[in-house]
Order: sequence, then structure tokens, then C-alpha cells
Amino acid sequence: MNEDKYEISERIKQSVNFKRVNLLLDKFDKDYDLIICRNVVIYFDTEAKDKLYSKFYESLKPGGILFVGSTERIFNYKEIGFSSIAPFFLQKKKRSKEENLIMNRIKTMTMEWTGDSLILIDQRFLPLEEIYVECKTYQEVAKSIKDMVVRGAPAIGASAAFGYVLGAKQNQQYTEKKQIFFRK
Repeated sequence: MNEDKYEISERIKQSVNFKRVNLLLDKFDKDYDLIICRNVVIYFDTEAKDKLYSKFYESLKPGGILFVGSTERIFNYKEIGFSSIAPFFLQKKKRSKEENLIMNRIKTMTMEWTGDSLILIDQRFLPLEEIYVECKTYQEVAKSIKDMVVRGAPAIGASAAFGYVLGAKQNQQYTEKKQIFFRK
């Protein structure tokens, strides 16, 4: 336009979607790069704010940014999973290359047996994050059950069965090493 005024291009305008939503009741879409929420949340109580910030976190793609107003500071941002990158700018944790490979391979599942280890979804972080724990020994499986990484009778039973298999494999390896040690 001129030096003092700017106009947004048609291409950008077409990629922006405006809609009216109830922030507390409506379901949000996923995989946003940026969410801007300014001068809204100051009217909500603490419980509603926590619920909304968790919904924002879930709606962002890994590495996505939440921009809030100066009166809407989020004090528990780390508990939600955000990191602070600048005043009023919070970022959803980016996945490591290893996490991306695992996520691409197993997508969303509760457990996978690899033959040498058991991969469990860490249910303590659901529904905010999908984090996986790899158990290579029966002790690690037992600890995952004890620490409530895995929950629910069917999942605990299946995990315990795989833990039993890992224990048998560990015992077999120990027995084979012991036989080699005592042979003449």
C-alpha cells in the first residue's frame, strides 16, 4: 500500500481460518504451529485456565508456540510440558530424532514386543504426551508396572507375561555363561 500501511496478501488470507469456539467445551484441532491467546484467560478461574492451557498444548505440533498476554502468565508451564523461549512465548517440546523414529514406527500403541525388549506407552503422561519406555530386563518391566507406566489389568497381565519371557531369556544367558565358565 504505502509506507505507513500494510495489507495482507490474498494467499495468506486464504490460509487463515477464523471460527467461533467455546474454549472450555469445544474440541480443538491438532498440529498448530502457533496459538495466540491474549486478554481472554484473565477472566477464567485457575481450574479453567489449567484445562485450557493443557488443551492448547495438545493442539500444538511438537515445537509449536503458544503466545499469551502479559496478564495471562502461566506459572505451571513446565508441568504442562511447555518450555519458555521468551516472555509470554511458550514452546511445546520438540521430539528428538530417536523419538520421531520410534513414533513413525509404532504410531500410537500401548505395547510392542521386539523379541529382545518390550516397548510400553507411559500412561502417566497420557493424554498430554505419548512417551514410550523400553524394557530390556524383567526388572525394568516390574518397575514399569510398579511405577504405573502401564495400567489396567489386561495391560499389566500382558506386560508381566513379556517380563517373564525376558526373565527366562536372562536366566538362559546366565546358565549358558555359567556352563562355559565351569567347563574344562
